Amino acid sequence: MLSRQRCLLVLDNCESMLQAGARAGVYLPDYAPYGQLLRRLSSGEHQSCLLLTSREQLPGFHLLQAENERVASLQIGGLSAAACHELLLSHGLNVPPVGERILTEHYSGSPLALQIVAETVKEILPATWIPFCARRA
Repeated sequence: MLSRQRCLLVLDNCESMLQAGARAGVYLPDYAPYGQLLRRLSSGEHQSCLLLTSREQLPGFHLLQAENERVASLQIGGLSAAACHELLLSHGLNVPPVGERILTEHYSGSPLALQIVAETVKEILPATWIPFCARRA
């Protein structure tokens, strides 16, 4: 199908296919075929695009990059402390600096994670959040 039609394939959270604690990414037994899929897509002739998101590099990915100029990776870091502050405020969560620092570090500045946390905190802990942050200092 990829040779007949142009497609965008998106695989999100690819780190969930890897064994936890493995020194250099190792697929979980049921996910090993994804490595074969990546190799075939990177070496095949087609006009499609595969977009992977992962917090860890997948096994063999660096070799695919070295062998094929069409294979590339982009590392994206989390938001800065100032951007995290603005994001939390924009979601109606005014957290003391120590709480912001804890959240920013714990969630590695991930905008989606911080948005989810802000909404959850507003729903569950609106009155007790500020003392909670102060105690964690």
